[in-house]
Amino acid sequence: RNLSIFIDDSRSLKRLFHKKALIAVVSAWIILFTILGLSGVEPFGQKDKAFGFGFDYSFVPEGALKYMDKRNITGRIFNLFQWGQYITWRDFPKRTAFVDGRGYLPVDLLEKQDLARRRPSVLDELYKRYRFKSILVEYPVDDAGISDVLYNTDLALSDPRWALVYWDDLSLVYLKRGGVYDSIIKKDEYRFVKPANNISGTRARLHDKNYRENLIRELKRNIKETGSSKAYAFLGFVYNETGRYRKAIEVFSKVEDVPGLSHLLDAYSGIAYAYGRLGYMDKSILYYKKSLRLKNNATTLYNIGIVYIKKGDEKKAIKYLSEALSLNSNLMSVYPQLIAIYQSFGMKQEVEKTLKMYEKARVQGEGGEYFKKGIKTYLNNRPDVAAEWFEKSIRANPSNPAPYSNLGYIYFDMGVIDRAYEYQKRALDIDPDFANAHYGLALIYKKLGDTEKAVREYKEYLRIEPAGYYSRRAKKAIEAME
Repeated sequence: RNLSIFIDDSRSLKRLFHKKALIAVVSAWIILFTILGLSGVEPFGQKDKAFGFGFDYSFVPEGALKYMDKRNITGRIFNLFQWGQYITWRDFPKRTAFVDGRGYLPVDLLEKQDLARRRPSVLDELYKRYRFKSILVEYPVDDAGISDVLYNTDLALSDPRWALVYWDDLSLVYLKRGGVYDSIIKKDEYRFVKPANNISGTRARLHDKNYRENLIRELKRNIKETGSSKAYAFLGFVYNETGRYRKAIEVFSKVEDVPGLSHLLDAYSGIAYAYGRLGYMDKSILYYKKSLRLKNNATTLYNIGIVYIKKGDEKKAIKYLSEALSLNSNLMSVYPQLIAIYQSFGMKQEVEKTLKMYEKARVQGEGGEYFKKGIKTYLNNRPDVAAEWFEKSIRANPSNPAPYSNLGYIYFDMGVIDRAYEYQKRALDIDPDFANAHYGLALIYKKLGDTEKAVREYKEYLRIEPAGYYSRRAKKAIEAME
């Protein structure tokens, strides 16, 4: 609406004068507010707010864009859908967004945008068409927990022809090798740390002094440049793994609570581990319990149980170890500890019960390992080998819907629609609310031209996972078909 509504139905000259006075006051306030905001007078000119709307910069890649300003990185950006309008508002025409959400946007473009991060051939296709000069993305969700076994592949962008030059707690910036920004790459590239991957994946390489020192150097550089809590958490992990426990506590203590991206869980657990290694068992328990208050985690419960064993309090250890198993019966490390305590107390019935659970978990755990190998080979563009691993995972643990659904996606990619449909349905036979299987069925129905059923399955996916990994694409697909 505009200010003219105040005078549309004036019944008297007196009322009109009142309205004009009101308009004058409002106009004067807008002018004053603008001057105060532009002058930086608090609270109107807060550095972390955009004028007029209390804009929160923690949800847009402002740090990355400031880095691009500093390095004069311009032109078209391969960006996230949800960041496009902010980039356009902030930087046009200096920089333009690859997608910005205004007007019609083909659903298949969003799908390719996501696939491009994992498949270099798709990224090449989009690059040849749109000629973006930089890539600005958020962190992927490692739902499959595969970053530990796939650490040499950057989960944020798998194509090695693009170099990581900036990262903070929200976003990552990549530049294409062999182009106009080679001098920036030479100066700024991160060659050792992969911030999108789980830092524990570095464990196997930390014995290499050269690798370890370069990793620490890059993490310290990132802390200096961005103050990233992720960098503090990663550095604390490295210090713990290399026996520098007091340094780990110091570094973990600097981790801040970033909305939606908090590393406090890692920090509290890391501090607890360090105190335990230093012999401060009560402090160790204190920080593990702080971690538990953030998230009820089976591994944390197990760690508390282990600390109580070290303190000689096996009754309390039973409590926490049992809770860990009730939360995750596949946490294999719990069983030997719990069985040993039961045996020491002569609790034969509990020993037999736990041994049976142990054997069942062992079989299921084997299926989980096969599943991870399937994910790894699929991301390495070997779908035929991935299918074999998923089949093994099903044989080891036929009650898990995930490998069935993944096989469905592989067959869909291969164009074997009947088999794709069969495996998605088998996943739903096990768990009717397995969201990824509903999304897989939606793709199948869409390909077959059955719009009504495709929309139904997209909506089922959104019902189960309203903020899920594919939710944005599901909503766009529904808009396009309804």
